[in-house]
Amino acid sequence: MLETRGIIGNRGGMKLKVNEWYECLQIGEIGEKFTTKHQRKIILPIIDQFLYANRFEYNLNKIGKDKQRQGINGEINLNFSYEVKTRTKNWGDILLETISVIEKIVPGWFFTSKANAIVYYFLNRQREIDEGYIILLNQTRKYFTEAVLERYPKKIAKTERNNYCYHTENRAIPFDAFPKKSLIHIQFGKKQITLSEYIRKNKEV
Repeated sequence: MLETRGIIGNRGGMKLKVNEWYECLQIGEIGEKFTTKHQRKIILPIIDQFLYANRFEYNLNKIGKDKQRQGINGEINLNFSYEVKTRTKNWGDILLETISVIEKIVPGWFFTSKANAIVYYFLNRQREIDEGYIILLNQTRKYFTEAVLERYPKKIAKTERNNYCYHTENRAIPFDAFPKKSLIHIQFGKKQITLSEYIRKNKEV
């Protein structure tokens, strides 16, 4: 996921977040490796409880390049897949990418991802993951139509890679603005709680 490294200038009166491509790649890899390590212990039971009422059979499939091009980082079975996003800090919102490359008008992952869910992490100061959210895309897309997205702040990021750069558009959506049962809060490390506590805390989310 694109993340801020500093702020320069303006684009149409809007401050730009500047990202370095290779740094973004490293941050993304942190989230993907973390998910692989913890998916059986925490992530899969949560998805099982909310979507399948504990009738879920865990069958982790190997992801090929064709699935990766569809925005899929992991596939639990043939009916459920996920994509991983990682941010360097918890700003109290989730960035829904609406335009991936503004210069070429390429739609963002919010519209194009073929995954069923986004596993969305935040890094702490030690660049470790201690919390995040599971975003159920079907429910989220039904609510956040283009008209609804227009109500929320637009965040433009500039990404630099060697001598090339491009701009990305995101909408910053506060956690409490998401529709019920579309957003599942997850915690790890010192903040980790039991699965029963997850379920109790997220029943009305």
